[in-house]
Amino acid sequence: MANMKQIAEIAGVSLGTVSHVLNNSANVREHNNRSKHLNN
Repeated sequence: MANMKQIAEIAGVSLGTVSHVLNNSANVREHNNRSKHLNN
């Protein structure tokens, strides 16, 4: 299983963005959100 740092590297986003998406705690551009889900 990938950790958050690996997900960020694969998705081409920051570690903070991955954290925000997983915790649904901040506005994340739809493009970034979609990219994260496509890489799962």
